[in-house]
This record gives sequence, structure tokens and C-alpha cells, in this order.
Amino acid sequence: MAEQTTTTAAPRRSEWRRVLVQLIPALVIVVAGLGFLWRSGLWHAATMDKQVAQKGDAMAQERVRAPELEGGIAWLNTDQPLTLAKLKGKVVLLDFWTYCCINCMHIIPDLKKLEAKYANQLVVIGVHSAKFSNEGESDNIRQAILRYEIEHPVVNDREFRIWRRYGVRAWPTQVLIDPEGMWSVASLVRAITTPWIRLSASWSTTIVLVEH
Repeated sequence: MAEQTTTTAAPRRSEWRRVLVQLIPALVIVVAGLGFLWRSGLWHAATMDKQVAQKGDAMAQERVRAPELEGGIAWLNTDQPLTLAKLKGKVVLLDFWTYCCINCMHIIPDLKKLEAKYANQLVVIGVHSAKFSNEGESDNIRQAILRYEIEHPVVNDREFRIWRRYGVRAWPTQVLIDPEGMWSVASLVRAITTPWIRLSASWSTTIVLVEH
């Protein structure tokens, strides 16, 4: 009887070992995914979204000083790094993008139209937060800028520092900053469908967003 019990237990142990071996790749993927969420700031953004939902629309509409554009490893299409302090008096549109994202490419023509129409009032700044490691190389971003004929300044936010400060959670996302350097959570728009932006004549309601 004891011999039969031992014989039965051995296949069970072998079966458990097979199950564990099969689970290892899934565990590796889960750990890698959690690491990406933490590094990219998506985890932080999800927490922020929950806080906004709990505190309601008042928090979303509250205007606060926009974080400075610090932490990028390189600036492209400009002779020197830009600061929001030096851009006071202008409307600033931050375009969070990565050059492998097809939706990011679809927005470029709209940005060009805005830059041409509001050349004296609007400054567009591309914040390139790379989805994949090779996209974080400044030379590769420079080639993408040339390929898509992007004329506005672009900061290489490879470490996601600017991304995290603004609570961005997806590509592409646009953030609008008023001439006083203020912004609100409500001004953060994920542009899965192409949005267009109209500058208001009154700076008290600086920007009107219309999505279609």
C-alpha cells in the first residue's frame, strides 16, 4: 500500500514541475510589464486619475503652475533648451509623442496648421518620450524630425521625467499651457481621434478644445 502511494505521488510532483516551468515565461512578462509601467509613469498617471475622480471636477479644473520642461537629455530643432518662464505671454502646446506611433504621425499636419495660423501666439513643443529603447536615441529622433518635416522644437524625454510631471499616460497626448504659464488636468487631452484647437480671442478663456 505504501509503495502505491509513493508511486502515485511521483507523477503528481512531476506534473507540478511542468506547470511551474510553463508559468515562468508568464511571470517574466508580468514583471517586465510592471517595470515598464513604473518607468514610463503610467502607474503614476493611473493613481492621479483615481485621485481626480475622487476629488471631482473641481480638482480637474483647478489651474496650477505648469512644471518646467526639465529632465530631457537633448533638445532638437532649437539652438538652446526652452523654458516656460521665457515663453510667458505665449500659449504653449506640448505634444507628447513617439515616432513609432501612427496616431502621433496623424496629428503632425494639424500641428503645422496651428503653427502657421497662430505663429505669433502659439509655441508648439514636441516632447518625445520613447516607447522602445531605440526610439530614445537622439540621432533616430532627428531622422524622424527630418522625415516628417517637423519644424518646432523637440525635447528628447527618454527618461520620462517630463511625461511623469504632467501625468501623461498615452501616446499621443497634448497639454495646453496658457500665457501665464498655468494649466489644469482638464487641459490634458489624449488625441486618439484627431483634435483641433481654436485659440480664443479672450485670454481669460485662452483655449477651446473641440474633439471630433
